[in-house]
Amino acid sequence: MVKTHKRTGRRKTQRRRDFSKSAWTIRFKTEGELREQLESLLSLFERPRSRRGQFDELAAAESCLSLIQCVGIVAQALAPKAFIPTEKLGDTYLTSQERELFKARVVKGVAGAKCDITEADVPAGEGTTHSAVVNAVRKRAHA
Repeated sequence: MVKTHKRTGRRKTQRRRDFSKSAWTIRFKTEGELREQLESLLSLFERPRSRRGQFDELAAAESCLSLIQCVGIVAQALAPKAFIPTEKLGDTYLTSQERELFKARVVKGVAGAKCDITEADVPAGEGTTHSAVVNAVRKRAHA
């Protein structure tokens, strides 16, 4: 299937995205462009297939937080380190104390979004990827 640009009618090229040990910067001018970029990132996370543009409704039915909110909470908890979906927490934070602090930041971020989660519900093992933390928060956070 060949996709074409809505305004120009030119063919869109499919870009292969490689996330091995590199940070992802999202550049956008409008909220619509941001939504497109975030929808393309959804392929990194385990979730049921849905029609494009319906990930907010899907997330709302499963959790009190959307996928976008969960990514934001985890990215803020990782700061100043970069959010790299495939990177393991053991590579990001070398000590278990740093990972415990990360868990506390995630819990605080979820509470700031008016939801609840316990520290035990937030995985922070050495082999846990950033995207696995996002998925866990999305599944376990509740109102």
